[in-house]
Amino acid sequence: MDLKIQSNTVLMIRRLLDRASPVKPCVEFSPSKPEPGSDDTRYFPRTTPEDAGIPPRLVEKILCALRDDPSSELHTLMILRGGQVAFELECGAYRFDTPAQVHSLSKSVTAMGVGLAISEGLLSLDDRAVDFFPGRLNPLSYITHKDITVRSLLTMSSGVAFSETGAITSSDWVRDFFESEIRSEPGLKFAYNSMNSYILSEIVRSVTGMTLGEYLHQRLFLPLGITAWAWETSPTGAEKGGWGLYLRPEDMAKLGVLWLDGGRWEGEQILPREWVREASIQRMRTPKKYGSFNYGYHIWIARDGSCTLFNGMFGQNVFMFPKNDIVVVTTGGNGETFQQGVLYKAVVDAFSPILPPERVKCSDADHKRLERIVAGFKRIPRGHCEDAIEGGREAFADALDGAEYVIVSSTRSVGLLPLITQAVQNNFSSQITGLSFKINRDDEGTRSVTVSFGYDGADGGDVDFTFEAGCRGYEYGSLEFGGEVYMTGALAVFTSDEDDNPVLVIHLYFPELSNRRIIRLYPSHKFVDAEGRVRFGSVRAEFDEVPGTEFIARVVTSVLGDIPLGSVFDLIRPKDNTDIIEYTIRRAFRPQVRFTLKQLAADVPDEDDEDDR
Repeated sequence: MDLKIQSNTVLMIRRLLDRASPVKPCVEFSPSKPEPGSDDTRYFPRTTPEDAGIPPRLVEKILCALRDDPSSELHTLMILRGGQVAFELECGAYRFDTPAQVHSLSKSVTAMGVGLAISEGLLSLDDRAVDFFPGRLNPLSYITHKDITVRSLLTMSSGVAFSETGAITSSDWVRDFFESEIRSEPGLKFAYNSMNSYILSEIVRSVTGMTLGEYLHQRLFLPLGITAWAWETSPTGAEKGGWGLYLRPEDMAKLGVLWLDGGRWEGEQILPREWVREASIQRMRTPKKYGSFNYGYHIWIARDGSCTLFNGMFGQNVFMFPKNDIVVVTTGGNGETFQQGVLYKAVVDAFSPILPPERVKCSDADHKRLERIVAGFKRIPRGHCEDAIEGGREAFADALDGAEYVIVSSTRSVGLLPLITQAVQNNFSSQITGLSFKINRDDEGTRSVTVSFGYDGADGGDVDFTFEAGCRGYEYGSLEFGGEVYMTGALAVFTSDEDDNPVLVIHLYFPELSNRRIIRLYPSHKFVDAEGRVRFGSVRAEFDEVPGTEFIARVVTSVLGDIPLGSVFDLIRPKDNTDIIEYTIRRAFRPQVRFTLKQLAADVPDEDDEDDR
């Protein structure tokens, strides 16, 4: 790893793991996330699995595999055959009308832009990458990196060390890419690196005079009727290429159907047929950690040849099975970086064998069994707190209604945005200051809880992040962090822990993202105030996120590579019989903060978080 990248990586990880003060980004923050959008139009006709020739038991088998796997978190699922949607499912607060971040699935779309530019004679696979940046690079880079071609970028074989890790600590990704060391001769060895895709985005901008997004909007998105899309940009204004694209599941499905039909759409050749064929040929064998897929031109190809795949981490996928004319679209938050989890095996096992082309028979029992499984994915969490507080949920809600709390913890830098998202977006939270509640009721009782977290603003003023969490279903809204607006869907569950202590669990979803927050609030020290109201004197808040600490530990360990651990973890005092990495990551990604009732705050000294030690 380059000394510069290593130094910046160490600095960023240390800042992320030290939660006593706000994270200071390595590069100046500039909003890059697009405004939330939505589109409820449906292009594909709907049918049933049996009418499409898909036995319902295959769908059932996939869902059962995901249900029984603790690490799987499905957001949406769509199965198409012959250009018809045979099955679709929305889970939690996730909706088909919301364009969601597809992560590295963006790479396959970037490759479509490259294929279009090649077909127009604007570049070729054997063009040298440095030639697209005249005068923009260090003169030495034109010599040291001269063997990197468009082809080696597409096949993840550039050999360049500068990766996503370096990108979050850099303001000029092109310069740093071409100044980074080359670990292996270009074109020979597969080494997955999103910055290869970013350089392709910059190359498309160089040869077309348009950004990659503008270019694809005219030649791909508009012909397919894809209007609700967005793409995050780098500090220099180019689409990120390897990530940052937002698409609806319906529009992901359009790309899959287009690809299965050799680039044709409604009788018109949108993508060059030759490019679709060439991109779908195995170009690089990949290590086992990438699952049962090899690599083409920014496309994954099943080792057994049964399907091709557009893939993004956490479970963003478009599977294409040409022999069965089947496209499977998934979005999720499953804690997997690549296609090595339960989801991939379940889908490939279901649709690799040849299926009958005609309608299949199924019984009422088949229908009812599938309906029961689907209902489980749609079920709204319910709590039970009758044994935790006399009067149950309504008394619990009464004790919180109108209550204001101030922080008394040493751990203060905790954000509502999942920390993974904060790091990727370079959009970090300031210091938390307080917490308050408002209970919203109707004729049936408590309908929702309005939760407000107070923070120190960047300009020294106070900022409130307020959202409504429904008690019977998800309440949708939005929150703004540093000028970036995020759609939210929130649920509040009044429940109790294993010791029958009251707990308010807030499920805070961000429907555009793969990551979500779970905030567990543990009120205690119940008393009757001067006005005769029951109050809780303090609240302990535990912030968790999904995907959780197991996934984060794997990523941090992988990113560290050959960096001496001491340089990263010496900020944190280790504990007896506790693994330092596990301890430090848990402390950062599952922080706990304590609040006291505002009217009692003068009598409570600042305290450390004993649960964090």
